[in-house]
Amino acid sequence: MVENVGLKLRGASAEKGAIVDEEAIPLVPTNPGPAKQERASDDVKPRRPRNALLDNAKMVLMFFVIAGHALQTPVDQLANADYGFQETNALKGARDTMVFAHMAVFMFLSGAVSSPTMTTESLGKNFVLLILPIILFKSLFCRFFVSNLVNEWYQWDFWSDMGSELFTSKEPWYLKALFLLRIMLACLGNKVSSLTMITLVGVGTTVFFLHMYGRFNYKDETIMYKVGEVGVWFFFGFLAKKHELLDSYTSFLRERPTLRYMGFAVTIVMFLVAMDQGQGIAEMALPSAFVTDWSSEGNIQPRMLGKGLFFLCFQFIYGVVWLSWIPFDDVPWVTEAGTRTIAAYISGGWWNYWTYNTARIFAEQMSGAHMQRFVSFWLFFMSLVGLMVTTSKTYTWILWPVFYPAWFAAQILEKELPPNPWYKEYGFKLWMPCFVAFCISVQVMMFFAKKEFGWLPQCSA
Repeated sequence: MVENVGLKLRGASAEKGAIVDEEAIPLVPTNPGPAKQERASDDVKPRRPRNALLDNAKMVLMFFVIAGHALQTPVDQLANADYGFQETNALKGARDTMVFAHMAVFMFLSGAVSSPTMTTESLGKNFVLLILPIILFKSLFCRFFVSNLVNEWYQWDFWSDMGSELFTSKEPWYLKALFLLRIMLACLGNKVSSLTMITLVGVGTTVFFLHMYGRFNYKDETIMYKVGEVGVWFFFGFLAKKHELLDSYTSFLRERPTLRYMGFAVTIVMFLVAMDQGQGIAEMALPSAFVTDWSSEGNIQPRMLGKGLFFLCFQFIYGVVWLSWIPFDDVPWVTEAGTRTIAAYISGGWWNYWTYNTARIFAEQMSGAHMQRFVSFWLFFMSLVGLMVTTSKTYTWILWPVFYPAWFAAQILEKELPPNPWYKEYGFKLWMPCFVAFCISVQVMMFFAKKEFGWLPQCSA
């Protein structure tokens, strides 16, 4: 386990996951030749090991992301159908607890591995790591291989559909927001002091809460709305790295295992209370003076500001509690899979369709309290399975060109890849038939889903 948590993670690979170290690899790796390699070997510093805490944290948070989505859209669809399934207090409380702060903590950790400088190469690298996988997954895989049972590919306008979605808060909004926030950080970079950065971020967040917070429906939000909503955590993560606060926090907890056990116990209590009451602790504790929305009459800006700041405080509390008990040692499967959470995040919407379809089968065959309990359990179970599948080597290897286009381009161009054996081990010739077989199996699954349910999913990543 690395002593410096989240600090100077220069050597991480490009497959890092939802938290991507922008200084991980060159955009297109090249072979410098024997002479240059010999000189480079004397100058290059040893590569730092991956940080286990960050990878473990990403896996826990990614489960919250997948399960939170599974307890939202599939639950709403099942409740609206004539199956007798209902959204219970337990389901709503668990969902509210998971989704309240998971993306805020994710953004905090992303800020902790982001660089305050940006060159033309690093800008292109961030685009390839964060934006290009979205375009490839939604335009090629989702639209062509998943939904192309009725020749939708030829009826789909790339620019009117994909072009507009890139500027909205539709999933995967986190990667789009992270790309913009890294550009904003580069504009400030080392040019301003920490106090000036805190002041600027504080003013921007205040303006957001006064005039934007809670004003729009999810479908009407732009990506800049999300930047305003979680951007404060990105900059706090960067400042925490800059002033070595994560080091101090990690060392403090490592020497006090009792506090880690207490943090896990508090997390369980938070879930139990929320599941009993049907809402998260933050919502229960919200003062009545802040309970309002933009449909209310009168001057509501001060109340929305108070509500936003109140929730920021609780997101901080949630983050401190969650990160207190996450294992600090290298947990082999979790830590390794944590490097591929970007694939799990982009595939979240795709997996939700299978969660809903399988739950629907059980809802049709069962009834009463037994159906309610089993389907509720199944939603959590499928979330765990989805996390294991979409972070597995097999899944990310098959969809390698989509999730890691820079690596794929390097392989096609026969360039030398940085050390990453599981990409180089199998080779392009074995990948191609596996990819074709996977796409055929997806088409077969879509065919039976359409035939069985009369429903053709539209992939929303």
